Amino acid sequence: YHYQAHSAGQSVDWQLGLTGGTPPYNLSIDWGDGTTSSINRPDSSEFKLSHAYTKLSATDQNFTVLIAVVDARGATTTIQLVAVVKATAALANTHRTLFGGLVSFVRQWLWVVWPAYIAVVLMVISFWIGEREAYRQFMERRRLKRPRPHAKGR
Repeated sequence: YHYQAHSAGQSVDWQLGLTGGTPPYNLSIDWGDGTTSSINRPDSSEFKLSHAYTKLSATDQNFTVLIAVVDARGATTTIQLVAVVKATAALANTHRTLFGGLVSFVRQWLWVVWPAYIAVVLMVISFWIGEREAYRQFMERRRLKRPRPHAKGR
C-alpha cells in the first residue's frame, strides 16, 4: 500500500500488471471525475495508468477509480483504486516544509495541550479567589481586634 497525495492538474500514476486470464485484455476505466478511458493490453506485462484531475472544488477530494478488465475468453475482474487530490499545489507540499512539519506536530499534540492549559487557568483563578478571601478575612480580624480608645481623665 502506498499513500500519495497529488495536487490539482498533477498526473496521478499507477503501475499495474495483469496476471491470469487469456490475453489480450480490454480495460475500461472510470476515473471517478466523470471521465472514462478504454485501453487494450496485448499481454500481461506491467504498464502505467495516468490521469490528471483538473476540475476540483475548493476542498481536497478523493476519487474512486474503477477498472473493469475483460480477457479474450470473456472472464472479468474489477480493480478499485483511490486518488487523493489536494485543491492547490501549496497544500499538497505543506508537509514537506518546516512550517508544515511544525503545524502537523502541533495538531498531533493539541489534544494534550488544551486540557493542560484549561487546568492551569482554573488553578490560577482558584488561587486568586482563595487569596482574595484570605485577605478579606485578615482585614475583618484586624478590624475586630482594634483596641477601643480609652476615655481621658479617669
